[in-house]
Amino acid sequence: MIKKILLGISLALVLSLSACSKQVEVTIKDENATTTIEVKVPNTVEAILNEAEITIGEEDAVSPALDEKLEDAGEITIQRMHNVKIVVDGEEKNAKMLGGTVDDLFKQESIVLNDNMSMNVNGSDALKDNMEIIIESAYGVKIKHDGKEETLSASPGTIEDFLKSVNITLGEDDTINPSLDTEIKEGLEIVIERITYEEVSETEVIPYGIAKQNDASMQAGQEVVVVQGKNGEKKVTYRIKKVDGEEVEKEVISEEVTVQAVNAVVNVGTKPAVYELYRTDFPNCSGDGHGYYEVHYSDGTVAYINY
Repeated sequence: MIKKILLGISLALVLSLSACSKQVEVTIKDENATTTIEVKVPNTVEAILNEAEITIGEEDAVSPALDEKLEDAGEITIQRMHNVKIVVDGEEKNAKMLGGTVDDLFKQESIVLNDNMSMNVNGSDALKDNMEIIIESAYGVKIKHDGKEETLSASPGTIEDFLKSVNITLGEDDTINPSLDTEIKEGLEIVIERITYEEVSETEVIPYGIAKQNDASMQAGQEVVVVQGKNGEKKVTYRIKKVDGEEVEKEVISEEVTVQAVNAVVNVGTKPAVYELYRTDFPNCSGDGHGYYEVHYSDGTVAYINY
C-alpha cells in the first residue's frame, strides 16, 4: 500500500515539472552578433549561453546576470571588454572599455581631436578587442615643385616622409630646401628645384688672325695686304645646366676644329720717311722774278725746283 502511494507521488511530481517547463526563443545580442536559440525554461542565463556555445570572458558584462533564470522568451545582452591601443602622433596609450564605440572610448579617456587631426577609424565604429587607433596631426605645408605651388596636408615626421606620402620623388641632381631630415611643422614652405643637364654641339666661327711683316722697300706707315684672311670653323660641345627648365649655366666640354682659319698677311713699310731739311733761293740775275730753289732732304739728296 505504501509503495503504491510513493509511486503516485513521484508520477505527480514528474507531471508537475513537465507542465512547468516549456520551449521558448531567446535572443542573444553579443555586440555586433545576434543569435536566436530555442531553449527550455526556466533556465539560467549561464546554461543558455553554454548551450549556444558562447564563451564569456572574466571582464565581460552579461545582462541579465549569469545566475539569473529566464522564465520565458527573452533577450540576453553581452558587452565585451575591449583592450585598445591608442597612438597619438607616435605616443602609445592602452585603454579598455566595455562595448561602446570609438567616440565612447575617447569620451572615457578625455581625448579631444583638433581640426588638424585625422585617424584610421571612424568615431562611430564599434570597439574591437586588440583594436589599434592611430591619431595623427595634420599640418598645412606649402610646396613649390614642377612649375606649381600648392598647400598640402602633412602628418608628423620629416620632409622625406611627407614626400613619400604624396608620391613626390627627387631626381639625383634635384635640390630641396629645407633638407629632407627637417621635421614637418605648420606653415612649412618647401622648394624643390628640378636640375637637368644636357649636351649640345654648335658650329662657331674661328676669326682669322693678321700676320704683319716688315718691308724695307715701303715707306714707313704704309701697309699692303698680300694674303687675304679667311675665317675657320669649329664644333663646340657645351654642357648646359637647367633649373626648372631654365638655362643657368653653360660649360664648354670639348672643341674640334673643322675648318682651319687662314691668317691675313700684311706688309708694313719700314723705310724712313724723307723730309725737307732746308732750301736755298737762287733768283735769276736778270731780276725777272724767276730762279730756282736748292732743296736738301733728310736722306742726303738734293733737288732743284724752278720757279
